[in-house]
Amino acid sequence: MRMHCWLRLVGGLAFGISLHSQCFDLSSTHLYQPEGRFQEWWDQPIWNAAPGEGKFRLDQQEYGKHPLHFAIFMGIARKTEAGWVPFQFTRKPVPYCDHTGPKGSLRCWLTPYQQPSAKATPNLYPRTTESWSLSKAGLLRYLYDSAEKNPEIGSSGTENAVATLDLETGRYEMTIRGHGTGLHEWAVKGGVELWRNITFTAQAKLTPVACPATLQTVSRKVVNQRPKSEPMEGLRPCVIKLKARSGNDPGFEFIQNPGAVTSPAGCVVVHEEPLPKDGVNLSERIPGEK
Repeated sequence: MRMHCWLRLVGGLAFGISLHSQCFDLSSTHLYQPEGRFQEWWDQPIWNAAPGEGKFRLDQQEYGKHPLHFAIFMGIARKTEAGWVPFQFTRKPVPYCDHTGPKGSLRCWLTPYQQPSAKATPNLYPRTTESWSLSKAGLLRYLYDSAEKNPEIGSSGTENAVATLDLETGRYEMTIRGHGTGLHEWAVKGGVELWRNITFTAQAKLTPVACPATLQTVSRKVVNQRPKSEPMEGLRPCVIKLKARSGNDPGFEFIQNPGAVTSPAGCVVVHEEPLPKDGVNLSERIPGEK
C-alpha cells in the first residue's frame, strides 16, 4: 500500500503537479540603447546620379523604419520554476501595393504591420511566412521569409529576417537580408539588381503582468513537451519612442502604429539611453524557484 502511494506521488511530481507561472506581456516590452544600421547597394548608379558618381551605395544608422523591426514583441510569455513554457506560432502576412505611382512605380505595405492606402490591393505574387517559437530556456526566435517573382513587371526578389530575444538576459538582435532583380524599372531601363542588409540590436526589459485565469497554472509536462504550432491571429505591435517633454508635448512619439491608437498603453517603449542598473533582473523570480 505504501509503495503504491509512493508511485502515485512520483508520477504526480513528474507530470501532474501544477507549477506557478509569472506572465510577461511582450507587446509592452521596454527597449534600451537601440542601435540599427541600413545598407543597400546596386549594380549601377541611381537614376538621378551625377556624371561619374558610380554605383549606388547607402549606409546609414537608423532603426524602426522597417515594419518587421518589432515583430517579435507580441503575445504572452510564461515562466515557471521549471522553465519557460514553450510555444510556436505561424502567420502569413499579406503585402498590399498601390499601382498608381508615377511611371508605373509601386508603393507597398506589409499587413498587419503597416496600414495600406485606400488605393492599395493585395499583392498575390510574394510567398510570405513568419513564425515565433519560445524554448524552455527562454530563447524567443522570430523568422520571416518572402520570395517573389512578378511576371507583370519582370522583377523578382527575396527577403529573410531572423530575430532573437533572450528572455533571461534581455538581449535582442535582428538581421534582415534582401536581394532583388529588375527593380525600379520605372526609372532605370531593365531595372536594377540590389542587395540589402539591415541590423537592429537593443537591450530589453520585460513587463510582468498578471496571468489570465487559463494561464495561471501549468503542468511540468507542458513545460517539457514540444508545443503544437498555432496560428498567430490579430496581433500587431505599436511602438513609441520616449523624448523630452516640452509644453503640451506628451513626451513620446509613435514609431510604428498600424492600428492608429492614440494611447501608448500596450505599446513597446523605446528608450535611447542604456538600461538602468536597477533593471538588470529582467524576468522576476518565480515563487518556489531556487
